[in-house]
Amino acid sequence: MHPALRDDLELHSAAPGFDGSPQWTIHDPLRNLFFSIDWITFEFMSRWEQGDAKNIIASIQEQTTLEVTEDDYENIFEFLLTNELLQIEGNQGLTFLKQQATSRKSNLLTWLIHNYLFFRIPLFNCDKWLTKNVNKVNYFYKSFFIKLTLIIGILGLLQIYNQFNDFSSAFLDMFSWKGLVAYFFATLVVKFIHELAHAFTAKRFGCKVPTMGIAFLVMMPLAYTDTNDVWKLKDRKSRLLVDSAGVISELIIAAWSIFIWSLLPHGILKNIFYILGATSWINTLLINLSPFMRFDGYYTLSDFLKVSNLHTRAFALAKWHFRKNIFGFSDPIPESFPNPLKNFLIIFAWITGIYRLVVFFSIAFLVYHFFIKALGIVLFLIEIIWFIARPIYSEVIYWLKRKDDILNNPKKNRAIYISGIILFIILFPLDFRLREVGILKPKDRYYIFAIEPSQLSSNPPMNGQSISKGEMIVQLSSPDLTRQLNIAKQEEHILNSKVTSASFNDELKNNLQANFSSLHMAESNVRSLENMQKQLNTEAPFPGHYYELSPNLKDGDWIGKGAKLGMLVGENNWMVEAYIPEDSIQRLNIGYYGKFFSETAGNDVLSLKIVSIDPNPIKILSDPIYGTASGGSVVTRNLNDKLVTDQPYHKITFVSEKPKKLLATQRGYIIVYAKPQSIMSFSIRHIMNLIRKEISF
Repeated sequence: MHPALRDDLELHSAAPGFDGSPQWTIHDPLRNLFFSIDWITFEFMSRWEQGDAKNIIASIQEQTTLEVTEDDYENIFEFLLTNELLQIEGNQGLTFLKQQATSRKSNLLTWLIHNYLFFRIPLFNCDKWLTKNVNKVNYFYKSFFIKLTLIIGILGLLQIYNQFNDFSSAFLDMFSWKGLVAYFFATLVVKFIHELAHAFTAKRFGCKVPTMGIAFLVMMPLAYTDTNDVWKLKDRKSRLLVDSAGVISELIIAAWSIFIWSLLPHGILKNIFYILGATSWINTLLINLSPFMRFDGYYTLSDFLKVSNLHTRAFALAKWHFRKNIFGFSDPIPESFPNPLKNFLIIFAWITGIYRLVVFFSIAFLVYHFFIKALGIVLFLIEIIWFIARPIYSEVIYWLKRKDDILNNPKKNRAIYISGIILFIILFPLDFRLREVGILKPKDRYYIFAIEPSQLSSNPPMNGQSISKGEMIVQLSSPDLTRQLNIAKQEEHILNSKVTSASFNDELKNNLQANFSSLHMAESNVRSLENMQKQLNTEAPFPGHYYELSPNLKDGDWIGKGAKLGMLVGENNWMVEAYIPEDSIQRLNIGYYGKFFSETAGNDVLSLKIVSIDPNPIKILSDPIYGTASGGSVVTRNLNDKLVTDQPYHKITFVSEKPKKLLATQRGYIIVYAKPQSIMSFSIRHIMNLIRKEISF
C-alpha cells in the first residue's frame, strides 16, 4: 500500500497542451504552489486510493486507451513524494521529511548566491481591496474603450508628425537633472498602474492576488504582483490577458498621454504628459516583453505556445539536440513536439543562453564596480564561476563520463573536428593586430603668440598659406613696450654720461662704482626689452604652412597677452602619437609597422613605424582628446579636475609618411602589426593584470 494523497490538495482542469492532450493543475494551498500534470498522471492520481500499483495499472488499461507500465507508476510516485504531495506517516515518514528539510537547507554562501541577485519584499496584502474595487475598473476592459484608445493612439502619432520639432526638442530636455527626476517619478506612477493592471485582470477572472511588493534585481527595484493563482485558469486566453495586462496598460497610458500632450499649451502639465507618453513605456518593451528572462514576455510566450516551464523544457531539448548531432548520443528525446515547435524551442534555447551569458557577464561587472572593492571582487567571482563556468564545467564532465559512447560512435570524427576547431581558435595566436586611437601631427611645430598686450601691425597670413624660412609671419606693436624701451634707453644714456664724466666731477667720481652697476642693469634691461620687441615680429624658423588658431584677426586688432595667433607646421616630418594599455605593450617593439586611418573622410591611409616606446606608464592623461569622453580609447575618470586613467598606459610614437592634405593635427585610429596572441594567452594575461591591480585593495 502506498501513502495516500494529501486531503488539502486542489485539482483544476487546465487548458489542453500544444498537442491537444488534456492537462490539469494541482494546487498546494499550504505553499501556494502549482504543478502541471498530464493525462497519465491524472489517471494514476484519480485511482490512487486503490493503494496498489498493479490494480491502478490494470484499471487504466481497461478503462482508457492509455498504455502504462510500472515505470510510469514509479515516476509518478517519485514526483508526488519529492514534492510532498503525499501523506507521510510513522517513523519512516518522519525520517523522509527530515531528509527533505535538510536537503532544502543551504549554507550562507549558497543562500547569498541564489538571493543577492533577486529577492522580493511583499508590501501589501491587497486581495480584499482588489475584490472590493474590481468593478470600478470595468470600463477599461470594454471593447468601446479599447477601440477609442486605438483611435486616440493613431491621432497622437499624427500629432507627433505635425509637431515633430517640439517632440524631438522635448526629448533632449529629458537629459537635464529636472528631466531625469520627472522621468523617475513618472516611472513610479506607470509601474504602479502596470502592476494594478495585472492584479485587476487576474481578479476579474476569479484569481486570488495575495500580495504586491518590490523585487530587487541586482539591487535595482522592480514592482511585482503575485498572480500565481492564474495557473488555475483553464482558458489560456485568460492567462494571456493577465500576462500582458501590464504592458497593455502602459501602451494605453502612452497613447492617451501623447494625444493630451499635443493639445496642451507649453508648461509643466504638457511636460508631464510628454514624459508619460514618450519615454516611460520604453523600458517595458525592452525588459517586460523579453522572453529570455522570467518577466511578462516569458509567461506570455509560454501561454501562447502552450508550453509551461518554457525555459527548462527548451534547454533540455537543446541539450539533447546538441549531444545527438555533435556526439551521436542515442538518448531518447526529452519529450515529443511537432517539428516546427521543436525547432523553434531549440533556437529559442540557444538565443536565451547567449542572452543570459551577456546578462550574467554584465551583472558581474556591475557588482564589481558598484560594490565596495573587496565585496565587488567576491561577487564578481561568484557570478563568473557559479552562473557561467559551473554549467559549462558540468556539461564537459558529462561528455567525459560518456567518452566511450563518443569514441564508439560513427559521428566521433565530427566531435573531434569541432573540438579541434574550437581549440585552434582558443589556443592558436590568430590576433596579430592592435587598434587604438592616435593623433597625427607634424614633428616641426612653431606656435605664434603675443608675449605682451599688443596690436596687429599687418594682416596675418591666410589659413593654410605657405611660408618660407625667414619670412615674416606676424607683425605686432606694443605701445606700452615701446614706452618702457624708450624710458630704459634714456636711463641708459644718463648713466653712461655719468660714467664717462666721472673724471671731471668729484661727486660723480665718488659714485662711479654705483653708477657702473646701475649702467650694467640698464643695459641689460634695454637688451631684454629690445628682445621682447623683436619677438613681436615673428619670422619663420623653417618652411611650412601657417594655420590660424585665432580666426578673423585683421590689421589694427588688439591682442591680449599670451593669446595664440597661429601655428607654423613643417611639411616634411610627421608623426603619430598613441597610448597603449600596459597589458598590450609587451606585444610591441621599436621598428614595428602600422597604419593610420584618419577620422576625416577622403584622407589616405598612412604607413607608420614605431620609433619610441615610453617605458614609464602614465596615470593622468594630459590631453583629453585621447580620452573616451572625447571619443578616444583611453578610459578615464575625472578626479579633482584631472583625467585619471583606469589602468596604466604607455605613450607610443610613430614616424609617419607625409599626408597629401596638410593639417595641423588629425585624429584617427592606428592598426599596429604586433606579436600575435591567442584568446587563451590574452585571457590569462588580462586576468593576471587584473589580479595584480586589485590585490592592492
